[in-house]
Amino acid sequence: MELCFRQQLIRMACRLAVAGQSPGLAETLEAPPDRLQATAATGVSIAASVDATTKPHPQASWTGLLEDGLEWLKDHKLMDAEDADAHLRLLRRNPQTHRFISAAEDIMAGMGGAQSGHFKKWLGRTIGTIKGHDRSVLDALDAIRRHGHLLATTNYDGLLLGNPPRLNAITRQETDDLIGAVRNWETDRIIFLHGYWRKPESVILD
Repeated sequence: MELCFRQQLIRMACRLAVAGQSPGLAETLEAPPDRLQATAATGVSIAASVDATTKPHPQASWTGLLEDGLEWLKDHKLMDAEDADAHLRLLRRNPQTHRFISAAEDIMAGMGGAQSGHFKKWLGRTIGTIKGHDRSVLDALDAIRRHGHLLATTNYDGLLLGNPPRLNAITRQETDDLIGAVRNWETDRIIFLHGYWRKPESVILD
């Protein structure tokens, strides 16, 4: 279930506050919102990536991304084949949230963490290849933004940044920029709640 924009930001603020990184964001969120705040989830990337074959990008969904990660680890002998196959069977036969989280945690561990070269290369080969073939949803969201509303996404790809990119990506790591974007309603910035693939250290896979 997708959380609304404000709930997502509050969750992020709590994580950062616990880490002692961004007390100002929580204070900013205490002010009542007077404008629309929209969150784009995986459905946006799935719809936008549909190409001439009428199929979306295989890693545009969380399921597809995790399945690819498990296959990648198996192929590179970074995870035991039996363990990877066990995760894959559970994801395909009985998909439940805790199974996705477990698979994501094992993928991150197998890759060597968010700062590893394996993780960066894998993100580039998967998320980095997602293209916006059908721009109808993307254009609709951009129209909302151009009317003065703030956009955020739980996706890792840069489809909302434009092609070529003309907007700026902000993640939880740029705490000052994040606070400024929310406080000053900077609509030329897109907030990446779970991280942006070009900034691997910011990605929250689980």
